[in-house]
Amino acid sequence: MTEENESVSNPLDLLANAISDVGYWRWWTEQLPDLFQIEFGGVQLYFPPSEPGQTPSSIIAIGFEDVNSVCFMIKEDIKDFEWVKLLQQDKMDPITCTYDQFFFNNKSESKSLIALASQINVRYGGTLDMEDFCEQPYQLVFWCADYGLAIASRSVKVFSASGEVSLENVSDLNGNWWKYWNEYWEKKDTPQALPKDYACEVTIPVKEWRKY
Repeated sequence: MTEENESVSNPLDLLANAISDVGYWRWWTEQLPDLFQIEFGGVQLYFPPSEPGQTPSSIIAIGFEDVNSVCFMIKEDIKDFEWVKLLQQDKMDPITCTYDQFFFNNKSESKSLIALASQINVRYGGTLDMEDFCEQPYQLVFWCADYGLAIASRSVKVFSASGEVSLENVSDLNGNWWKYWNEYWEKKDTPQALPKDYACEVTIPVKEWRKY
């Protein structure tokens, strides 16, 4: 990926961009119907390092509360849903998000993305009713290559390692990440270089991209 996206004012849209630009889905857990939680890494939100010499944390969790529907999805190249259990049990490598297939609260995109599924495994909520799904206060539909998830709930919370993150703060956290990213690349290959950071390394500045 390359440099910062155009300004996005909606915090959920901004959160979607911050996750899906270079992020990856690494885990999930559930206590249905009260909670379904998913965890992402490589997120472009800045949380200071817990100790000197470490990289900032790039991991967040999104907790969907008072859940209406949870559906795992696959495309035709995937034969079954064994991956669902493996991802939950940390027995599968994290799966990289598909940047242009990750949307909160977007009825038309949700329908389009769900239509890509060759099979849908309804984890909770009965038969997937798109009208009911899209009427819920919070919906998220995304793909990580051939693996997908569609979830709707009445409440959502975002967490970092240090606690709950207000959606109102997502813009500032994303802006601070880009400041950090800029410093990272300015100091790269110098004696002052910052610790190697996956999210920065794969978010390549235009001037570096042009070298290839």
